[in-house]
Amino acid sequence: MSQTMPLTSRSCGGAVAVALLCIVLIAALAGCSTADGGTPPGGHRSADLPPTDPTVRLTGPTPAENAPKRIIALDRAGSISRMVWALGLGDRLVGRDTATDFPGAADLPQITPGGHSVNAEAVLALQPDLILTDGTIGPSRVLETIADAGVAVIEIPGERTPANIRQLAVAVADAVGLDGRGEEVGDAIVAELDEATDRAHERADGRRMIVLYLRGTSIAMIGGPESGAGELIERLGGVDAAADLGIEGSFTSLTPEALAKAAPDTVIVMSHGLDSIGGPEGLNSLPGMSNTPAGANGSVLDVPDSQLLSFGPDTPRVLAAMADALYGRAGA
Repeated sequence: MSQTMPLTSRSCGGAVAVALLCIVLIAALAGCSTADGGTPPGGHRSADLPPTDPTVRLTGPTPAENAPKRIIALDRAGSISRMVWALGLGDRLVGRDTATDFPGAADLPQITPGGHSVNAEAVLALQPDLILTDGTIGPSRVLETIADAGVAVIEIPGERTPANIRQLAVAVADAVGLDGRGEEVGDAIVAELDEATDRAHERADGRRMIVLYLRGTSIAMIGGPESGAGELIERLGGVDAAADLGIEGSFTSLTPEALAKAAPDTVIVMSHGLDSIGGPEGLNSLPGMSNTPAGANGSVLDVPDSQLLSFGPDTPRVLAAMADALYGRAGA
């Protein structure tokens, strides 16, 4: 007859120690989800992006004789006005949208006080001879009213991704009378962006990242392919955690199920969006967030609202600042 050996106090202590060790190891493995198996990222980081005017890429531009002299650029991202400035025509801007928040434009009348809508009377009072827009600020009937008043309204292609920066430069340059100059400006910006990408990849740890758009506790969305979020993450040397979620378009609603599937190591958000939900603690209170590696380690990066997805002349500087915040400065 077989007998069961009674557990002594020594053997009980050993079994408990082994069990505790196993628990610790399992927890450690759960926290390490970066592709290179290194230490999981943690903590709140902010991209160091003090307000700065876009770099002027053309010196002494010579627009056509009949080129517009009074320009208003309207888009949610502020990319069009920044490109006008980069083309050396910042002195021709006579009004600004909310996202045009760089110092050189600070004294211009703001004509989109609500953020995404414009008033025809406010625009016409500035006597513009050209409106540049991508359709993200309206309503369209207001722009029609402005056009009926004799103001030229030119629509710029609206998709904003890193891959379309050159296209934006060409479209804006042609619209303001700098035909043929947009290519060189676009090429220069993309070359700087590629250099910033290379430097980011040298330090990258392969972490999974996701871009969220937040406005209070009622609006939480995941950046999809048409928002440029995935390409931005890839240029940072990360893995787009939203790539396998089947998102179409720019954004889709955030759900606990999507967070669980994405399992991001780091969450990237707009600065005001993070503030609107109570900071990192509020972010972690979103349903399902605390169960992700990012939530467990408190890993979040915030970027100024007008910079995160505003792909244009400032994007090389933005990418470099994000990489520094995520991985530390090169050589530091």
